[in-house]
Amino acid sequence: MPRSFLVLVLGLALALVAGCPSEDNSGTGTNSHPDDGFSGTCGTSRGVDDLWKMSHGQVPNIDQIPVPGGDWVLYSEPTFPLLGFMYPPNWNATRIYDASDLGVQLVRNDGNAMFLRVYVVYPRADLTPQQIVDAEETQLVPSGVTPTLLCQDAGDTVTSVGQRYQLEAIQAGDQILFISANTVYDPGNLGYGAGTTLQAALDIFVAPAAEFTQVTENVFLAIIYQMLYTDSGGQEDDTDGDGYVDSVDAFPYDASRH
Repeated sequence: MPRSFLVLVLGLALALVAGCPSEDNSGTGTNSHPDDGFSGTCGTSRGVDDLWKMSHGQVPNIDQIPVPGGDWVLYSEPTFPLLGFMYPPNWNATRIYDASDLGVQLVRNDGNAMFLRVYVVYPRADLTPQQIVDAEETQLVPSGVTPTLLCQDAGDTVTSVGQRYQLEAIQAGDQILFISANTVYDPGNLGYGAGTTLQAALDIFVAPAAEFTQVTENVFLAIIYQMLYTDSGGQEDDTDGDGYVDSVDAFPYDASRH
């Protein structure tokens, strides 16, 4: 998998140690749910269960859809307009852009929480979602820390194109990491060779376990919902906006190819 500077940036972000509590900066329509007594697919964290449900097309455990606060800041990728959203002012955005990767990393100002979305436009031909998840966990989990697996799932579907995904939530020390990776591949009818990976995508959500639900329900979900409403208006996803929905687009993260 082409890595460029991506791994270095992630490693630096999570190596930081909080020097003071972070500001809340939740959006309006704030959700506030304690984890006490909660039990879901991924254990006792309601926030992890929220992300699990969103990843499976289900409704998360929230009272209302979180929306950006009045002081939130706009991020917009100039070469990929659909990668755009508002985010809290106490988070810092870093653009990820090179010959193979396109995305954004958000890090809270105390260094203890992060959101990452990356589209791998030119992946290695044999790249799998499991390899992506394993590589990120190796980079993100500190040496000497044995992570606890909270939940995982994988799938493989074929329409006009093939799509594989891998989801894993782990706890490493006092941090929870939720990693979602997917690849688009040639099922044998596109001329690239059966099984050849054509594109890939990665989402990572990180926050301290004690506040993972708060950060998820008031920041992560607010960002996810913005991108959901931006890209398709409730119809089937067309991630790159080229007029070809993802289920028939061999290159769903590149508007110049389909």
